[in-house]
Amino acid sequence: MREHSTLVGVFAFTLGALMYYTLLYRARLVPRWLSVWGLAALVLMMTACLLALFSDNPVTGYTFLFLPIAVQEIVLAIWLLVRGFSLTHLTAQASAAAQPLHAGRSQPHQ
Repeated sequence: MREHSTLVGVFAFTLGALMYYTLLYRARLVPRWLSVWGLAALVLMMTACLLALFSDNPVTGYTFLFLPIAVQEIVLAIWLLVRGFSLTHLTAQASAAAQPLHAGRSQPHQ
C-alpha cells in the first residue's frame, strides 16, 4: 500500500509538471528544446509509474526512467538562474494585441 501512496504523489507531480512545461512551451519563456525535453521526460516518468502500478516492482525499481526529468529540472534551474525568462516573445505579442484595429487606416481630418 505504501507504494501506491508514492505513485499518487508522482502522478500529482507529473500532472503539475505537464501543465508547467506546456505553458513554458506555448509562451516561449525558455527555449523550446528545454520544454520539449521536460515533456519527453514526463512521458518516461509516467511510464515508470504505470510499470510500477501493474507489476510487483516498487516505483524505485524504475529509477533509470526518472533520471531524464531529474537532469532536466537541474538544467532548467541553472538556465533560469543564469539567463532568466525570455520575455521578448511575450512583449511582442502584447504590443501586437495593444495596437488599435484602425491603426492602418488614415483618419478623416476635421
